[in-house]
Order: sequence, then structure tokens, then C-alpha cells
Amino acid sequence: MDEQKHEGGPASEGSGGEIPLAAEPAPDQVDGGGGAEAGNYFLCPFCGRFEQVYGPTINKLIADGRVAVDYTMVSILGRGDVKSYSVRAGAAAYCVADADTAAFQRFHAALFTHQPDEQAASFPSDDDLVAQAEKAGAPDSVADCITRGKYRAMVNSAVKTSGISSTPTVLLNGTDIGDALLSHPDPQALLDQLKSVSG
Repeated sequence: MDEQKHEGGPASEGSGGEIPLAAEPAPDQVDGGGGAEAGNYFLCPFCGRFEQVYGPTINKLIADGRVAVDYTMVSILGRGDVKSYSVRAGAAAYCVADADTAAFQRFHAALFTHQPDEQAASFPSDDDLVAQAEKAGAPDSVADCITRGKYRAMVNSAVKTSGISSTPTVLLNGTDIGDALLSHPDPQALLDQLKSVSG
């Protein structure tokens, strides 16, 4: 499959704007474990394809304690406009993660499942994002965070403040495996990369 990647960079706040997902035991306590970083944005069609192919496998690896993943939400086409969909959706993801990381995983998957086209005439509203968050199991409190745009400035400035140069960006123990996974879209490819990097 011929894949391309969108150019951009990651969000940064506090320790770097990451959404850390891990299970017990920690990955360094499990044979074949590792630490991963993923940077994406919700209008990127290649991020959507990546999520479709690898999302379930990544979530299982997290649940099994084999990998810990730090997600960073970025905006590329919408940067510079805090009201753009990619900024609002990325910010909403941080709101959901603040409340419940399991809900974040479901929200993250749902936004890619229902991903609008980059050139769509209209995009989901804040109310739509709130409804999707609540459907994913986030508490009612996320509504205020999403509609106030608590994390919009952070997501909007992500390209400028970070080192991610394209999306999806996937680092496993510091090694960039994104291109390899995109060029051979198969969940087994991720498991092979995890084995080769972890030793």
C-alpha cells in the first residue's frame, strides 16, 4: 500500500502534553515490553488508516502490560485557528483523558471511525464532540472542558513547540517505526517491531 504522512509537530504542556496509557504490570516488568509515543491528529487520513489497522492491537498491548503509550494530539491543517475541527477535536481528547483514560481510548477510536474528510463542507460541532465523549463513557464534567476549549491553545501551538514532523508519528523505545508500519499495514508488523526493539 502506498502511504503518505502529514507534516506537523506534537502538543506540549507540562511534561510534554502526552496522554500516558499503561497497565499493571509496567512494561519494563514484562518480557517483550516497551514504551511507545504516538503523535496524530483527527483529520489525518493516514492516522485514520493507522488506527483502523493497529488501534485494537495497541489497546490490547496496553491492557496486557506489554507496552505503555504516550499519545500527543496535534493539529496540522487547522493550526492557527483555535476554532478549527482538528484543534477542537484534539483538545477534546485531552479533556476526555483528564477524566478517564479508558474513555479516551474509546473516544480516540470513535473520532477516527467517524472521521470527516479534510475538505468537508462542515465538521462536527463542540456539542457533537461532547456527545461522542459521553457516548465513549466520559463523565458529564467533560462538557465544560470541551466547550470552554481548555486545551485548544496547547493543541494549536503543538506544531511550533514540538519535534514531531509528520503524522502519524510512532516511536517505540525511541525508534521511529511509523514508516515501516504504514508501508506494511498488518498488526503482526507491530508485534514484530515490538519484539525486535525489545529484544
